[in-house]
Amino acid sequence: MRPWIDTHLHLLYPQRLDYDWTKSLPVLDRAHVLEEYAGLAQPSGIRLALHMEADVRAQQMEAETDLIGQLARQPDSLIAGAISSCRPEHDEIGGFLERALSNPLIHGFRRVLHVVPDELSTSATFRRNVRALTGQGHPFDLCVLPGQFHLADALAKACPESQGERALNFFVDLYKSGAVPKGVPNYIWDDLGQGFASGNIALNLDWGGWAGFFNDPKNSRIAGNVGIARAPRGSSGKRTGWAGSHGFSITKACDNPKAAASLVMTLTSLDAQMIEARNGMMPTRMDAQKQAAGEFTKKGDKYMLEVFQTFAKGMAEDAFTPPLIPEWIEASNAIWPELQKALIGEKTGKQALDDAANKVLAIMQDAGRVR
Repeated sequence: MRPWIDTHLHLLYPQRLDYDWTKSLPVLDRAHVLEEYAGLAQPSGIRLALHMEADVRAQQMEAETDLIGQLARQPDSLIAGAISSCRPEHDEIGGFLERALSNPLIHGFRRVLHVVPDELSTSATFRRNVRALTGQGHPFDLCVLPGQFHLADALAKACPESQGERALNFFVDLYKSGAVPKGVPNYIWDDLGQGFASGNIALNLDWGGWAGFFNDPKNSRIAGNVGIARAPRGSSGKRTGWAGSHGFSITKACDNPKAAASLVMTLTSLDAQMIEARNGMMPTRMDAQKQAAGEFTKKGDKYMLEVFQTFAKGMAEDAFTPPLIPEWIEASNAIWPELQKALIGEKTGKQALDDAANKVLAIMQDAGRVR
């Protein structure tokens, strides 16, 4: 059975919270608890769920989140996160905003609009606070009646730039400013590394393999004047990071599998990785990382020691893999040409992202991963 994630789970705990809207709906005016839901969901293949706020009273919004957090911490709980209630129409939401955005349980926000006056979502205060709530990448859910679609459309247009658009438009602005030559929407790794070593680029987001090269006066103008830090946090509060290495494989058609295996064992041995580590390359073996750091410490090479410590921390805490599915390469090849069209002005950022998303959706549908 295919596993599923329920992205819109409502739970009701009337003994803990007030749900005024259920009073006129007898079928709902009772407890609907996690245990009851799990008994129905798990046989259907649901393995995880996001709890959607259930329109409790305004003064109980954070109490609802606390309750869902308690349920999420139970052993084998299905709850993976929560969409929190909010009141963007209030003038002062700073305290709520700070607490909510720092809570890892909260993955987004929702305000029901179908039971409040239409003008609520049109105020400057409401729209300013929605922009603040979504400023770190959290989505904002709307609950409207069919006759209120114009309100949802107006609100979306008043908060126009998604996090994806904001990130893409950052690079569009760099391209327009002349930071790269016209007609060159991308570089290969050697171009980036040589550009940084020339001293004409102040910041280079790259992997650790270039570290020794950048600090070598024979090859780099910035030798002795280069530092290293973990990748900065994005709007979601998360860092990105590089990790992993080139892989080796032995095919079924290999004429001499034993010799091939011996070669792989040699290339991935501690001695082989130490040769690379001493030349500034970041080894993937943890024992090689530890041994190399010890050698740099004894030599007093503070720069390379910092390189290894920084990248080791980044690989341990920040790095992630691309989606581990066969369709990833095809999807990646569909995404980048669209983004490059935005860079050179053939499409707006939104058009490029929408077109890329549609192409990836088609790939996932063809593969049977999305219905």
